[in-house]
Amino acid sequence: MATNPMANPPATRHDVVCPFCGLGCDDLTIDVEVDGLAVRSTDCPIARDRFARTPPAEPPRAGGNPVALKDAVQAAADALAASRAPLVAAALREVGLHDPVGALYPGRLRPAEAA
Repeated sequence: MATNPMANPPATRHDVVCPFCGLGCDDLTIDVEVDGLAVRSTDCPIARDRFARTPPAEPPRAGGNPVALKDAVQAAADALAASRAPLVAAALREVGLHDPVGALYPGRLRPAEAA
């Protein structure tokens, strides 16, 4: 069975972008707590409420089944490579891809290089 990559998350994340309104605040500090997430760097009631209600992280999935992260990335790359006109809107580095152009042109997909 695949392991959950968020099983032991860092206690604090800095410079988090808030996705909950059109302002795009990108300087939030979020504490990962046992029962959820807590915003520590803003008084915004929307950010505080919505981050507090964030569901727990799920393991990566491919075909609806839990899999290792590398297998999920490979399944996504395979699906993009097989598509005729993929449209991707995501933080690609977060899923292991460092070339946004590669996401638009699947033949150029390659895993992110180790730091």
